[in-house]
Amino acid sequence: GREENPIKMAESSSCADYTTCDSCTDNSTYTHYCHWCSFDNACHAVGSVYGCAYGVSCYAIDSCMRQSPEPRGDLPPPAGATAGVLCLAASLLMCMSCCLLVSCKVKDAYLNLLPRGQGG
Repeated sequence: GREENPIKMAESSSCADYTTCDSCTDNSTYTHYCHWCSFDNACHAVGSVYGCAYGVSCYAIDSCMRQSPEPRGDLPPPAGATAGVLCLAASLLMCMSCCLLVSCKVKDAYLNLLPRGQGG
């Protein structure tokens, strides 16, 4: 017969029957492919729409997550941000220079069209 996809089999399995992380992962087999999800602390079938994309390790879950944020201090901006700001500043300077050049040329052309003595 045709072999079924283990993930599809797991969706109809009884992963939800396991109430601890250890029992969930210890009893995960080819036919019941389960993992523990930290967002709801429950066992879900891998690929289930109710579960998570990646299961967590059951060993020392508390030590894997910080209980409170750690201060990082003042960090310099990333090099990409600095380069982006410099490129933007250079582009603006170039654009303003071009606008000034064009406006001066238009003014000169206008003054050349006027009869002598009428231009300022």
